Amino acid sequence: MVFLTLAVLVWTCRREIREELGDTALRGAVAALPLFSSVAILTILDLVGTACCAGTPGAGGAGPGHPCLCGFLGGDGFHQVLAVMFPTLAADPRLPHLVIVVALNVITLATAFLFLRGVAHVFGQRGLRLTALAMAATATVWVAWSRFPESLEQFPDWPDPIRGGWAAALLILLGGGYLWLETTAVRREPSVNISEPGEQDNEATRRLNQEVRWRLPAIEVLAPAWKPGAPPGHAVAAMVESGDIQGSRFAAALMRVLALVLPVPPSYSVRVRANVPEGSDPKDAEYVSATVDVHDRISGKSLHQITLPPLRWDLAAIRAAGFVASRVFTDNPLIPEWAKGSFDGQDLAAYLRIRELPRLDGRGWREGSAGPDHDYEEFHAMQEERIRILQGAVRSRRVSGIVRYELASLYEQTGRHVEALCLHTMNRAHYSSESNRNRIFQRSRYRMIVLLKMIANHRFAEVWRMSDPQDRRDIFHALNLAGLLSRLRVARPDLFDDLGEKDFVSGEDPHRIRLALLHIARLEAYAMDRHFSWRRLVCEDVRWHRKNPYSVLTPGVTSQESAWRRRKYYDIGFRLLHSSIASRIASANGERRGEKGQQLQRHQQARALKRIETDIAKFKELNPGWGLWGITYSKASLIATQKVESGIPLSPGERAEAVDEVITSLREALNPSACEHYRPSELMASDPDLECMQKEEGFIALLREQYDRDWQVKPDFGKALGTRLAALR
Repeated sequence: MVFLTLAVLVWTCRREIREELGDTALRGAVAALPLFSSVAILTILDLVGTACCAGTPGAGGAGPGHPCLCGFLGGDGFHQVLAVMFPTLAADPRLPHLVIVVALNVITLATAFLFLRGVAHVFGQRGLRLTALAMAATATVWVAWSRFPESLEQFPDWPDPIRGGWAAALLILLGGGYLWLETTAVRREPSVNISEPGEQDNEATRRLNQEVRWRLPAIEVLAPAWKPGAPPGHAVAAMVESGDIQGSRFAAALMRVLALVLPVPPSYSVRVRANVPEGSDPKDAEYVSATVDVHDRISGKSLHQITLPPLRWDLAAIRAAGFVASRVFTDNPLIPEWAKGSFDGQDLAAYLRIRELPRLDGRGWREGSAGPDHDYEEFHAMQEERIRILQGAVRSRRVSGIVRYELASLYEQTGRHVEALCLHTMNRAHYSSESNRNRIFQRSRYRMIVLLKMIANHRFAEVWRMSDPQDRRDIFHALNLAGLLSRLRVARPDLFDDLGEKDFVSGEDPHRIRLALLHIARLEAYAMDRHFSWRRLVCEDVRWHRKNPYSVLTPGVTSQESAWRRRKYYDIGFRLLHSSIASRIASANGERRGEKGQQLQRHQQARALKRIETDIAKFKELNPGWGLWGITYSKASLIATQKVESGIPLSPGERAEAVDEVITSLREALNPSACEHYRPSELMASDPDLECMQKEEGFIALLREQYDRDWQVKPDFGKALGTRLAALR
């Protein structure tokens, strides 16, 4: 019964195990079933006796405690075939017992190897060694069992050389297999070493080496924030800088020999040479051209090389570090595809540069400056500089998904939502597989759904007409490459069967395009909701030890809650998203549904919102202080979408009540004990879901209050956020 339950569990979770843990882990899980079954059968045979009724020495005949094994192997037919091939063995009456035991042991060894390989793949060297130690201890106890000497008498008396040869071959096989498993279990990050300049190198090379050595460990790709302006997640890719190989040639050669048999992580050595313009002093040159050579530290083989154009010293070091990171990340299978850069590393260099911008930018060094974290004008000037840097890396080329995501987040914070949607749809087309390679970038997918829903609001026709036609064209082709337009035509052939590029880009029928974007958002939202099942979350916990850096709706930066609680959080988050999309679709069709249809829509939305509020209240009661910011802010956006923006006629009292509900939820989300956003006033001022609130005095007062809290040095509210709000009214 236990084995049947395990088999059903593995079969039910096979897709999640394959996609989250890999094919090796799935094979290990499948191998666990025959492994434990064969061990159980061997244990039962040893407990009840293995004597055969065919004249085995010491056998007293078949009985209830000694089952007969004759006939297990096909009866007379098997013995006749064996008599022709191995007459000596066929004459031994102990053959059935021997073959069955040997077969069970072979199954045990083979499945144990697959099981250990799955453990090594998921848990690394530590998990492999602990599991192998436990299995070895179990085997030792079995060998020391009191019945084992008695069972030795039942085996054929083969010559000692044959016995010894098989024993030696088995030990070699086990030792070699375990050593290979150790090599596959290496989970440490690749180490990178910056070679020391030689005596023949000029001063420019020495200086550039020092700059690269300082910046290389700073290459750390973080899981992006699930909402623009929120804190990022854990690191998904990082560089480990190590010292150079010291010692004689003999020591280096010995290290290379040991690397052939011992499990060691990949190790790279980087050689950087600087060239300055002819006639320039290497000490005083402002610009330098760098040649970067990446080679294997053990074998010495050159792997990658590039010569960069003349750049300023700090920029040349950043470009060199970006190139090294892109090459090292590409060779690491543990790093997701969306965190890897292009060949020349220009995108990762831009990613590193925007993180260093507060140090590189001169505005923050002025006397009396409050810094970009507290000065409104300095912050926005730096944001524009970040956008300019990332645009130079992203424009007209296939780049890392994380760089597109960062640029899209900056676009969202500045109100350029169509451009942000364009980048997220490109990520959706670029990373569109459910397998381990080019897996869907789920956080970018989630932001794409949210932006599709946000843009398709009551101002869609105006926003779509004012956007760049090239962005609209890129969105259409990206949705088509991702297969989303095909799914849309299958789901709603009556509306979108003939929707083409010309209709999509021209915007002549904005109502139809708005519905198309909303239906795509609904299809993707339901697909994501099905994707993040509790089974997948359990697999994530196993893989990442409750620290999954790729979580889509992260309840907190350092959250380590159980899979069940996170699934409940996901369920509430996706239900809020589903309700918001449904409200927008109903609002888009509101003018054509009539008064009765609008009343039915209002009743359905109120009932759905009440259920969500009940679930949120229960969630808060069971999880106090955990994940409140996300669900509370989303609840405020949903109320604004359903009651204020929907277009359903409301009396002045009903509208005032709806506005008060939105403001109450926003105040709860903005409380410092729950808010996880750096500058919530920026988010509220540019959030399309809250555009319907920008004429309400209570919302303006709340925004002004949060604006004063977010910034120490700031212009008057009317000249900052007030100007942005007036442009949207």
